[in-house]
Amino acid sequence: MTAFAALLSNLVSNVPAVLVFKGFVAHLLDARHAWLTLAMSSTLAGNLTLLGSVANSIVAERERREVEISFWEYAKAGVPLTHRDAGSGSGCWDEMPFCYTGDLFPQVLRAGEWFLRSGIQNPDGGVARYYRLHPSGNHAVSTEITGYAASTFVFLEKVCGTVGHASACPGELSSPAPGRVSAPADTSVCATSDLQDVAGEFRAGKSLGAADTGVRATSKSQGRMLDRARSSARFLMGAWDGAAGAMPFEVSPPQFTYFFDCGIVVRGLLAVWRTTSDAECLDCARLVGDSMARDFRAAGGEFHPILALPGKCPVERDPLRWSRSPGCYQLKSAMAWWDLWEATGDICYRELYEGMREESLRTAPDFLPGHADPRKVVDRLHAYLYFLEALLPMPCAALGEGIERVAALARELAPEFERSDVYAQLLRIRLYADAVGVEKLDRAAAEWEAGRLIEFAVSADDPRMDGGFYFGRSGDRWEPFINPVSAAFALQALALWSGAVPADRHLLI
Repeated sequence: MTAFAALLSNLVSNVPAVLVFKGFVAHLLDARHAWLTLAMSSTLAGNLTLLGSVANSIVAERERREVEISFWEYAKAGVPLTHRDAGSGSGCWDEMPFCYTGDLFPQVLRAGEWFLRSGIQNPDGGVARYYRLHPSGNHAVSTEITGYAASTFVFLEKVCGTVGHASACPGELSSPAPGRVSAPADTSVCATSDLQDVAGEFRAGKSLGAADTGVRATSKSQGRMLDRARSSARFLMGAWDGAAGAMPFEVSPPQFTYFFDCGIVVRGLLAVWRTTSDAECLDCARLVGDSMARDFRAAGGEFHPILALPGKCPVERDPLRWSRSPGCYQLKSAMAWWDLWEATGDICYRELYEGMREESLRTAPDFLPGHADPRKVVDRLHAYLYFLEALLPMPCAALGEGIERVAALARELAPEFERSDVYAQLLRIRLYADAVGVEKLDRAAAEWEAGRLIEFAVSADDPRMDGGFYFGRSGDRWEPFINPVSAAFALQALALWSGAVPADRHLLI
């Protein structure tokens, strides 16, 4: 495209050349990249020949009495100069960090507002597993989801503090979800949140630059997000059963403890500790991390997925349900040990992570597809992406290979069943893998995944729904759940894709 645009710009001038390309570019898979290339090449093409720019002709005419510049004399300098600049420019877009698209950033604000206003978080800081539409209401609170929420609020606090310096330029806030849902008569609308002020201006169609948005978000929302993160951490510290030395999955009643959930809790507590320097968060994180190593260990280097309380007896495994079997997905929780090593300097934690990493790399090739039911395969994609995320402390070739494997299966199964968390995790790990230099970003694939993901965003009159993300979709039928984990993964993926924040592993939700 660069060569053709440069040539046409010299024949008919750059503005007509761009108009000629307009219809073609709009239908390309990576249209944004093509527009950037076209803008660059049609502009630099003015240097190619004496006729390439009106400015060239004006200067040559005005200085004709002093010096005679022929078409070919100009071309001796113009051709190599344009070749060098256009050639360099055509590749520069692939190297530009954190500048993918700002069009989807407003949905990050909406999702952050959903966490604040939906009631998914209880006053005591605990967070419900999901909101169900029919019959409407929140499911029970779990420590795992509260751990995710703690990490999410810390991430949103970071977004509020840095978006003013990001490259994203939000535009008008759209309502991407299909249809609107009327609020029930007994809906209790929470007080207007800080993020709502910013998002409201997008709804009104006002254009806010990134700097203005960042200043508004920082001054109004940063403290609110941190307060919610602290509240989640207090709930988790209160849920820890010191007498039993266990972190229960649910506190009412505390029947089971999960290896995976414990790791998510540790990472949530550490996220709050890094931001607040609250030593109690670090102390509790160490207690939970130690219980993972002590209580869940099984024969052959495995770790039991579930223990029954209070006796900590292993629950019977189910090979057709990944959450009830040991597997490579557990490495996401073992990443908590790596984080504890970084926080404390205790090498034992790193050795625990490295041991599970080695076992996970050995078993991961057999994890997919793992089931005959397409819905179950999609569920296993979600779990396999946990494994890929957990390779980030020590990246390797398996990361890039796994991304391509998940992407192929996700597209193949999309007509039957899709999940927002899978698209969010896939987009997110692409950006992280690119940031650490393991797998070059496939922009066209990432753009497709971002487009599919935004379709799951909910636009509704009910504040318990508006800004959240539907869990899944079968054809044109939406699953009747709004899941805080899906919303958290989605807002982080879109924030990274929009360029609002860099891909910092410590902020990975």
